[in-house]
Amino acid sequence: MRGPGIFVLNLGLIRNFKLTESLKLQFRAEAYSLTNTPNYGNPGATVSNASFVNGRLTSYGGYDIISSATGQRQVRFALKLAF
Repeated sequence: MRGPGIFVLNLGLIRNFKLTESLKLQFRAEAYSLTNTPNYGNPGATVSNASFVNGRLTSYGGYDIISSATGQRQVRFALKLAF
């Protein structure tokens, strides 16, 4: 039995700005699970399992998603000042 595949697209953008000779500013934007694609867990392999209904996946609740890292979209912004 084969389970569904996993698709995760992460993106990071970094821009450095030179303010003075010794002062630098860095802007970062990072997006995790950019496409917000759900990643389903494997169906039950035994016929007596409640999630086995004709070999189909019936839900993708919190326990059926592969991990929280591939769950919802997360976006972060950061500024770093180096002197």
